[in-house]
Amino acid sequence: MIKMNILNTAEEYDELSSVEVLERRMNFSMDVIVQTYKYVSAFFQLDIPISVYVADRVEVWNKLSQTYNFPDFACAVSMEESVFIKSKKLWSDINVGSFEETVIHEVVHCFMRVYSSVPIPIWLNEATAIYLSGQYKYYSPVNTEGIDMNTLDYNQAMLYDLSISKLLMLLEGESLKSIITRISQEVLE
Repeated sequence: MIKMNILNTAEEYDELSSVEVLERRMNFSMDVIVQTYKYVSAFFQLDIPISVYVADRVEVWNKLSQTYNFPDFACAVSMEESVFIKSKKLWSDINVGSFEETVIHEVVHCFMRVYSSVPIPIWLNEATAIYLSGQYKYYSPVNTEGIDMNTLDYNQAMLYDLSISKLLMLLEGESLKSIITRISQEVLE
């Protein structure tokens, strides 16, 4: 089950043409989100409620960012069973991946919280989202030998490169689901 909200102010859409533009953007976003939900739900074999909030104005995104303390670089964030994302019209070239890939990335985080049932290391959470969204093609492989992956945090400059590099190495010998299960069990020990 998925619920989507477009966050904006009414003044911007007084004219009919603006309303039509908003509806087209909303339909595009909704189509992407519904397809994403089906894809991620099928992979994890779970059906969980998720709310997606699409910020359609810069002012709205900035207010959300201040309220929830989003990282400066964020164009999308997941919290619990909610995804906050900038609308396609606010998208910029500095974002890693497409709007569609980023929606998948953030929805994967929501599913990982339920699928794992224990807090998993940041690197595995990010690597899974990068892998399932197809964003791994934007990252350069790096050597993870000698790095304690479980100590990585969001202040680590190479977090995403290290995370996906480690996962791709592990995927040479086992499936993604078995990696998630194994590392979740290790967390419990």
